[in-house]
Amino acid sequence: MNVSAFKVSPTASKQLDPAIYVQRAKAFESSLRSVKQATLLAVTGDDGTLDAFLVTPPTSKRAGRGAASLAANLAATIDAVVEPCDDVPDLLAGLGDRPCLVSARVRLESVAGRDTAAGADPAEVAKVVWRANVPGAWVAFTMRTPRPAEVSAYRTWVSSRGGNESHYSRGGELLATSILVGAPDRSTADDLLRQVVAAMPGLDINADPVVVGSGSLPWLLGAGSAGVYGAHVAGVVPALGSVSDTWPLALGLSVPAALGAHVALARCGRNRLLSRLDGLDFPAPRRAAPKHQRRPATDSGGVPRTARVVYPLDRSVLLCAPHMLTGLAVPPGGSASGPATASSRLVPASLRAPIGPMLGADADGNPAHLSADDLYGGVGLLGVPGFGKSVAMRVCLGWVLARRIVDDRSCVIVFENKGDGATACRRMAQSVTGDPDSMLLIDLADASTPAIDVFAFPGTASQKAARFIEAARYAFGEGTLENASIEALNAVLPAALWLSDHGHGNPIALTHRLLGGFGDTSATELSSVVRAAAVTDESAVEAAQYTEILFGANVSASTRRTQSQAARNKLAQLAEIETWWDAGRSRVSWEDVLANHDAVVVNLGTAADGTQVSDRQTQLLSSLLLFQLREAIGRVCVGWQDQGRQVNIFADELSVLAGSSPETVTWLRDQGRSYGVRPFFATQYPQQLHERVRDSLLGFATMLWFGQNNPEIVKSAVSDLTLDGSDFTGADIAAIPRYFAVLRTTVAGVRQTPCLIGIGDWEMRGDWARFLTDQQAATGESYGDVVERVPEHRGWVKPGVQPAGSAGDAYDDSTVAAPVQAMAVPNDPDRFSPDRFNRPIPNDPQDW
Repeated sequence: MNVSAFKVSPTASKQLDPAIYVQRAKAFESSLRSVKQATLLAVTGDDGTLDAFLVTPPTSKRAGRGAASLAANLAATIDAVVEPCDDVPDLLAGLGDRPCLVSARVRLESVAGRDTAAGADPAEVAKVVWRANVPGAWVAFTMRTPRPAEVSAYRTWVSSRGGNESHYSRGGELLATSILVGAPDRSTADDLLRQVVAAMPGLDINADPVVVGSGSLPWLLGAGSAGVYGAHVAGVVPALGSVSDTWPLALGLSVPAALGAHVALARCGRNRLLSRLDGLDFPAPRRAAPKHQRRPATDSGGVPRTARVVYPLDRSVLLCAPHMLTGLAVPPGGSASGPATASSRLVPASLRAPIGPMLGADADGNPAHLSADDLYGGVGLLGVPGFGKSVAMRVCLGWVLARRIVDDRSCVIVFENKGDGATACRRMAQSVTGDPDSMLLIDLADASTPAIDVFAFPGTASQKAARFIEAARYAFGEGTLENASIEALNAVLPAALWLSDHGHGNPIALTHRLLGGFGDTSATELSSVVRAAAVTDESAVEAAQYTEILFGANVSASTRRTQSQAARNKLAQLAEIETWWDAGRSRVSWEDVLANHDAVVVNLGTAADGTQVSDRQTQLLSSLLLFQLREAIGRVCVGWQDQGRQVNIFADELSVLAGSSPETVTWLRDQGRSYGVRPFFATQYPQQLHERVRDSLLGFATMLWFGQNNPEIVKSAVSDLTLDGSDFTGADIAAIPRYFAVLRTTVAGVRQTPCLIGIGDWEMRGDWARFLTDQQAATGESYGDVVERVPEHRGWVKPGVQPAGSAGDAYDDSTVAAPVQAMAVPNDPDRFSPDRFNRPIPNDPQDW
């Protein structure tokens, strides 16, 4: 197809306003001046839908830009999406063996009609074609800019007919137009053309259908050939000699006539047109010297005779206002137009500059960037599954990783609940940085990867226990850990931590055992190990003292069982995640991840190898880790925003991560800014979020609204997007196609006009070189072949400790492991302040 073609897709916007439609159509006429001609084409599909196209002939590069501008103005005029396409239907295949083509020919009438375009439905012309319901039938309006002489002659002719004073031709925008209709038979083609002409708003002349035929020359030559040959056979020419003598003459006359008929038939108007239509090459409206109306002659008495009507242009050419023609491309709506798409909303100029990550582009190809300085306000992504949230999230992740190549003062933490999502993140990190180990994998179900040390708090064993209990309260939900449970946990957690530090297993399993998870005898024996160690080991004294709450001389087994039952049931849920607590598994603390500006992806769902993890386990551990990350940020990242350092937190499903309490997520959004926190949170289930979490998410500086089908979420989207006066409806949101999103963001804290963008497909194409090139403009740096500056060996990842023996074995000094190495964090004496989050650590466990 050697033409430029654009397909019109309907949007979910409300009905066109006729006055605005007429005004916008003028811009369409103006942009037509930059191309030789253009054709609006409406084709009825086999399924009864009506597809519209804009076709322009191939010309220079400048005219190519003009075609794009013409398409953009058409989209604005009819409020539709007009995009380049290569799949224009075959105009002849659907019309059978003998397609009928008819063109419009102006009927010569001396009296003008009185039709006006006032109040006319802009989509009526398209609806006429659709209502005809002829599969394969099509209507084409081919337009060009008229010459001044044509316009002048036409206006003079209109005035001579006594037309309407508000005639459309008196305006400044006119287009010379020819109409062509294709249908399976003559009757259908004639009816369709007459209906289309009658429906054109404001057109006050009539036109008749004229079949595009072969002309008379082929038939005359064919008849001559047959006549000469027939006359010979019939002996009509005996005077010329014997029959044998007349053969050469007959052949000499009939063969050239037959060949001439064949050549004439091949070059006739119909066949030439069929050949051109096969390549979507529509003939331009004919140009002819304008004909002027003559003064009527008078009879002998001086009375004017009736003048013959003279149409000033070629009778196949209509001079129309642009709004009379663009109606052919207006989607009729409903089932007539097929599925709707969102209205085209162009990227504002402020987002086209390279000010941050480039997410994609709008319908005109304008790039869409986020402001890097505004990322501290958060990036939220909402949409149904499969519509591109994860792809957009990883575009932001790729930009952050690319920035780390030239400025490694940022930390990257990605929470994933799908194994394939974690794999995609690591693949992107390797592709962007060139280093396969640039992003550390932490997989809940894979013991060969490190785990986050959930007890890496500063302070004594009892203080660590208190911090862990606070995190557990967040993970399990407010009100699920009552006073009795908290007291029981405070009684055994210090002992479990001491036992773990001395090679007896992992703290969670030990806590569960001390709470009677394996019976009272096992719990009592284990507690006796700590009390025995306290005699000679000062580090065990505090832990032994706390065990007196449950294992004192005056506490019976039944009392102990009752006091520890609720806490035991809660710890059992955590203890089931055996691979995570494995004492032989290497561990890393949040503090070390932050202080060393590391990049990690934490997969808390199904492992990459397919190992299944329950949803409850994923949610518990996700909430636990997020709470502890918040506390670690408060200890390590004081003043990071002022220092130009960042903590980039990505979560592909916030409802899994947020838990049942809102404090942590809202803290990251509201107070985390000064600590350098830049949250990137996505969710497909905002209705499952706590109300405060949902309100916090919707208040992010940047929101990407993907396709939605939940009425309540659609209402939230419309409310968010129309806050600045922008025109969005629920139908617009419901019609957003896959891998498109409405972007609402800020620049320097100032809200920008929302726009519709297509998310960049670098990842789907695997075009990482182009990704770096496009993002390079957004960073102002040249990446070259530099790789991310991540140490080859992460010294802050601590190896696992194999248990020295059975957890119930008698205490033995030889089994004591070396003290755990101090954490590598900056020397900040205030970072361990107990009132960091306005939640002081109680001195008495009974105060919890």
